[in-house]
Amino acid sequence: MPVEPQYTDSLLTTRAYDPESQIFLCDDKHLFFGFLSLPLSGLDSGLDDRLNGLLNQDWPDDTLLQCGLISSPDVMNTIHQLMLAKDRTEPRFKAMLKQNIQQLQSGVHEPVTNEQMLRHGILWFTVKVPTRELSPNEDDLLKIRRLKSSFQGGIETAGLLSIPMSQHDWLRLNMILVNHHEHGHWAVNGAQVDSERPLNRQVFDPDTPLQVSPNEIQLGSEQKSRVAKVLIAKKLPAYIPLGQAFNYLGDSQNGHRGIKCYAHIHVLLHFPAINQLQSSLSNKQRIAIQQASSPITRFEPRLMERKKDFDVLFEALNKGDAPLKLTFSLVLYCNSAKEASRLSSNACSYFRELGFMLYEDVYFMLPMFLNTLPGNAQKSTQTIAMHEKTLATRHAVPLLPLFDDWSGHQEALLNMVSRRGQLMNLSLFESNSNYNAIIAATSGAGKTVLVNEIISNILIRGGQCWALDIGEGYKKLCQHFDGLFLDFDQGSEIGMNPFALVHDYEEEGDILLALIIAMVSPREPLTPYQEASLREQIRELWESEGTGSSIDLLQERLQRHPDERITDLAVQLSAFTSKGEYGRFFCGDNTLDINQSFTVLELRHLDSRKHLQRV
Repeated sequence: MPVEPQYTDSLLTTRAYDPESQIFLCDDKHLFFGFLSLPLSGLDSGLDDRLNGLLNQDWPDDTLLQCGLISSPDVMNTIHQLMLAKDRTEPRFKAMLKQNIQQLQSGVHEPVTNEQMLRHGILWFTVKVPTRELSPNEDDLLKIRRLKSSFQGGIETAGLLSIPMSQHDWLRLNMILVNHHEHGHWAVNGAQVDSERPLNRQVFDPDTPLQVSPNEIQLGSEQKSRVAKVLIAKKLPAYIPLGQAFNYLGDSQNGHRGIKCYAHIHVLLHFPAINQLQSSLSNKQRIAIQQASSPITRFEPRLMERKKDFDVLFEALNKGDAPLKLTFSLVLYCNSAKEASRLSSNACSYFRELGFMLYEDVYFMLPMFLNTLPGNAQKSTQTIAMHEKTLATRHAVPLLPLFDDWSGHQEALLNMVSRRGQLMNLSLFESNSNYNAIIAATSGAGKTVLVNEIISNILIRGGQCWALDIGEGYKKLCQHFDGLFLDFDQGSEIGMNPFALVHDYEEEGDILLALIIAMVSPREPLTPYQEASLREQIRELWESEGTGSSIDLLQERLQRHPDERITDLAVQLSAFTSKGEYGRFFCGDNTLDINQSFTVLELRHLDSRKHLQRV
């Protein structure tokens, strides 16, 4: 059954946004605020207590808290970065960046790893509070501002890096979830807010018709089509540890099992009037105790389990937890009805391994789909659907979809992909400490290939690289970038007069001294007297000859020194003079230009000459 375009805006309740308070106004007598967060990629021992504190707030009656994790095709931020880099780079590198962009664009509709398409994880929260009238008064606004400040402090304490949700963020999220195809207007034109129209009239693309059938929802038509299925948790796990949510989208160890399409994992927490709910729960517990102690349990053993469930619930409530009602849902975005049926069955089987019992909400799929959209949850839908499970806050914490693969850095220097398809941008320069890194793996695992990719991306962006290697792993890359390849074989004509490389002796004198010391005494350190005298001789030679200085001239000065401890250094320096075995590398004209964009020092032929290798 198609939904007429003129009626699609009535499916959403969000009307307007106040940029000063960052509060949204709904046409169902509600206000809400939201946050965008980075999903957690790990946890610590105190995280569960901090999250429990976040949920144990003084919520107004019938507050609706939504938490959603979107596995989306929105990799446009990385693509835009690469496009900007392509415009700024040299013409010879444009083709490489263009190929990189094309790989990312194709990755959102063709599997890149483990049958997974390229994706970006988005974690979001909204808190929706009822008001007495359609137009909120100052008291309503003051209460929700205080609640927003308290909630923001709670998610920051929990370690979630978050920003308040703006109208642009809200519009983009909803456009992704409703016009899900990678060629939707959100990807082509961006989410541009029109201040002349209500927000709910800007979500659906004009060319994205909505068709509803009993067991699926079709978003769009022809080439821009997605089939959505909504799965609801009929049964929750009897026990779920914190961090189990990391496996919602797939097996975190190998990525072979899990959700093989774009998806949206949504948890809705409903906080009813506490006194009424606790009174109702107390009555139900009393009945459960009576039934558990009666002979009927011989025929209905589940009555004993029901009594145990109430014992666990009231144990948490007696410790200060607030009661709530939870609805767990999973939305799958597929390319066809046939694929949707297959992936729905696969998702149900996978979540059964995690302890969930999911089923398709046939004949009520559209209301439940709309209830998963940011800020669009409605209590009336929950009442009719009867999917809510009553829990204490500590029992709801492990069910929240807060975990996903690390999404990487902001700068898209290196585009990597996790086992489950998450785009992970890596930049060694996005660090508050230093830019060091270690790559460790078994032989043949691809360490050199990875470093080649890192170097290529640095050079394309105008950077400068030096590489020390054994095995010619960077020779072809060096040739491709017209770099300098230094190989100390028998036919090498490399000239590296260290004095010719010095431009400012006051700044570079210590480096020159360290190099000469490595030539003179590679194993044993010099005495303080020898080091001081050598420093003096190098300075005097530099002041006399400047860049015309050489190892031969330094040896002559050391030989003329009256102290035998210094003349010994002249003998030790012999191997690097014009008469020594290494002299051809360090005497004569300097042919080394280390200012090229890429320089490779190949040490393969120095394995048997450890002294020269050290220098």
